[in-house]
Amino acid sequence: MVKIKMKNLDMNRLKALFNHLPLRYIFICIVISTVLSMAGHDLVLQFLSKPPNTLLQSLGQYYFWAMFFICALQALSAMILYALISRHWKLTIFWIQVIAFALLLAVMNENLLRRFLMEIIADHRHIGYEFLMVALPAYITFVFVAWVIVMFFSSQKKAWWSVIVLMVTALGYQYIPDLVHSILMAIISLDSGGQSTQGPYGISVLVAIYTTYLLPVAGMYIAYLWIRESLPQQGRSLLYFILLVGVHGQLLGIFQIATSQGNIFYRILYYGSFWWELLIVAYSIVFFVERKLYSQPDMKTLAK
Repeated sequence: MVKIKMKNLDMNRLKALFNHLPLRYIFICIVISTVLSMAGHDLVLQFLSKPPNTLLQSLGQYYFWAMFFICALQALSAMILYALISRHWKLTIFWIQVIAFALLLAVMNENLLRRFLMEIIADHRHIGYEFLMVALPAYITFVFVAWVIVMFFSSQKKAWWSVIVLMVTALGYQYIPDLVHSILMAIISLDSGGQSTQGPYGISVLVAIYTTYLLPVAGMYIAYLWIRESLPQQGRSLLYFILLVGVHGQLLGIFQIATSQGNIFYRILYYGSFWWELLIVAYSIVFFVERKLYSQPDMKTLAK
């Protein structure tokens, strides 16, 4: 009976987080942010040939450490994000915290629906293959990452334990997707179907690109609303952009720009497109949210 009451309390607290949101205004801001960030990104992918990427060959024996470094930063960003969010959640049930944080990570990383739907729509992949071989490993990874982080913050936090949690989370990011995929491939035989394509895309694919990106941007809006009070008033946009880059693991773009071949301008445009995509999203989110709060002081409950 006590557990049921606690679960109901946690669910009510989750619902309360959205009670004071001006949903119409937020939705319009999400659409604007999506259009602004995706417009240039799509132009690059459609009309600019992919510069040859020699990342693996260039890094050689250092490739593993480069990828681990990226995963470690991704893990550190996830830990920082949860530390900021947990101040405002006040949830009591451990598994509700885990699932809620795992869902948020999956949404922000474009792995809840967008990545798989786009491969099905644009590359004509088989739905069964995309779900079992790509989506399921990603979901398991985010649940594992959320479980490790929530468990750490729920217990006594010692300095040396934080290093262990960081390493375990980084290894989870690096190995769990491929491990689960390999296990499923050994058990189930599925044809991926389709083939990788590059633009110019038809109108149906372009609509799907913008529509499916609404959910990740919405997740970024929600995350910012939860953590804004923990960020300094000056430099919120830049700090949030850096956090988003870390959560996404987009430091990879720097390595790709440095090791790819061809015109440096094209390399920056192509492999750096995720950076300015997140830059536009981060700055537009902070602009719209702070503008709303500034114009309506009574809406300070927005972030509580």
